[in-house]
Amino acid sequence: IGDEYTTTCSGPVGLPNKVGTNSIRLFPNPGSMQIALSGLPADASIEVYDGVGRSLYTHHGDEDHITIRTGDWPRGTYFISINHPKEKRMLKWIKV
Repeated sequence: IGDEYTTTCSGPVGLPNKVGTNSIRLFPNPGSMQIALSGLPADASIEVYDGVGRSLYTHHGDEDHITIRTGDWPRGTYFISINHPKEKRMLKWIKV
């Protein structure tokens, strides 16, 4: 107790932007009027949460590209949960 502890990370930190073999793309980020997601795997569920954890949008389908209208959402940070039977991902989106 009382000793100083430091650690160093080298290389990228975080998860690769992949679910299974599909590469997911989130754009624009930051953005204002909409969120576009492409490269979604079939049978994925998408849910968007605001900064305090409220669910604002839910989608389940087989589309590999969706657009979510966000024009009436306040500025802030949002979290996009992508759930697939093989893997789960959480992406961060900033509305300006």
